[in-house]
Formats: sequence, structure tokens, C-alpha cells
Amino acid sequence: MLKKWGVKKAVVAYDADAFITKDKDGQKQKNEQVFKNLIDFSKEILESDGIELVFWIWNIADGKGLDDVLMGGKLPMEVNPRTKTRVPVTI
Repeated sequence: MLKKWGVKKAVVAYDADAFITKDKDGQKQKNEQVFKNLIDFSKEILESDGIELVFWIWNIADGKGLDDVLMGGKLPMEVNPRTKTRVPVTI
């Protein structure tokens, strides 16, 4: 569908705590369902010819979500899983 819409670059920017949940004892653990969905979605994009996939990540101290980070005057880092490069996002 992304290719049909003419998408050239897909940016994934999950909330910083999206991958963490608490178990019944209150201990932090990986949120398996969110992680699985991210992996499945990422594989689909990576298998699409001509669509660049990047992740925007940030320090949780700068905000939980991308909106918090931007409102705080910060910018995320862009990680490319194909090239394994990390560069600051520029606007």
C-alpha cells in the first residue's frame, strides 16, 4: 500500500516506552506484542523495493513521545536499519 501511495521514506517513531511493559509483579519487561508488530511492519517495508525505512529515536529523558521531544526544543536521531547509520534529524 505504501508503494501505491508513492511513499519513498517510512519513518517509524514509537513512544520511547512503547516497548516496555510491567509484569504482574511490577517488573519491567519487553512488550512482546508491540515488538512483534514493529518487526513485522519493518520486514514488510524492507522487502519493498524503493522505500527507505528509518527509525526516529530519542532519550526518554527528553520526552515520552515525539511531540514531547519537539515541544522541548529537541530533535530525534534517525537510525537506518539497512545501513546501520545514525544521524541527527534536521528540519
